[in-house]
Amino acid sequence: MLRKTMKISEKSIEWSIKHLVRHSDTDLFPRPVEFGALEDMLDSAVAKLKDVDLGNYNFGPARRFIVPKDEVSYRTATQLDPLDSIFFTAIVYEYGRLIESRRVPKHEGKVFAYRFSPNSEFQLYASEPSWREFWLQCQTKAKNHSQIVYIDIADFYNQIYHHTLENQLATCGFHNQLQKWLLNLLGNVTAKISRGIPIGPHATHLLAEMSLMPVDNSLRMRGLDFCRYSDDIVIFCNDYQSARIILNNMAEILYSQQLVAQRQKTKIYTSDTFVEHCNQMLEDRPINKAEADILKILRHHAEIYMFNSAYLTCLLLN
Repeated sequence: MLRKTMKISEKSIEWSIKHLVRHSDTDLFPRPVEFGALEDMLDSAVAKLKDVDLGNYNFGPARRFIVPKDEVSYRTATQLDPLDSIFFTAIVYEYGRLIESRRVPKHEGKVFAYRFSPNSEFQLYASEPSWREFWLQCQTKAKNHSQIVYIDIADFYNQIYHHTLENQLATCGFHNQLQKWLLNLLGNVTAKISRGIPIGPHATHLLAEMSLMPVDNSLRMRGLDFCRYSDDIVIFCNDYQSARIILNNMAEILYSQQLVAQRQKTKIYTSDTFVEHCNQMLEDRPINKAEADILKILRHHAEIYMFNSAYLTCLLLN
């Protein structure tokens, strides 16, 4: 029996190139010049790339660097080969709705990060809800509960188990060839180790969110009131004994996905202490003095801009 070829639509490839030109492939590296060159010859580039059979695709080498996470810790950031980035982004654009449709619905106000919603500005994700909205929601809920369980997943992206992704891709309805291509991409980056997804590419965020769908579903089935932003999970209850039970149950839930909680950050808060924690998270948190100075300059110029805008508005109204 002849194997069917696997190709990506022209629309998805074109959208992917435009996305990568406008938003780059990561927030951590300079944008590769190849994306701009491909946009300059967009029609011919799309015509060539749409005929590529991903079933016989050879992945390119990826760049990997250690970048600071805060004052004392670091993470490994990855930049994919430009062609790998184009096809990876195109696949997520074309099939991301299959993942989003199985996530906890946005209107429930429980899962906040990376809601798949491609738009005319060539962004993959909705701008709302945001990190700030997550902490505001947590703060509001904390005021109505006496105990709050906060869980941070240790080294999340690097610990995502490829078999978990394979199961979830199948559950979401990705056909076998797409599953194989995505898993081969991840295996190419991790040197065939069946764990971890690259930190950096925008498209990987949706895979990370997909890997936590079993965790979200477990929390919902248990009737727990929770909020989650990526690897930060906050669960609300009203007595310490319940909080301890939740913490123990979460250890089992995460273990079932080959994940563990970070010991230093995972804890049980009282309402007042967690509200204060939310206040701290809502403030700017520079990782060093240089970043603090930059934020100070930005705030200063923002205040000048707001003053000038208000002044011009008054002049126009008068």
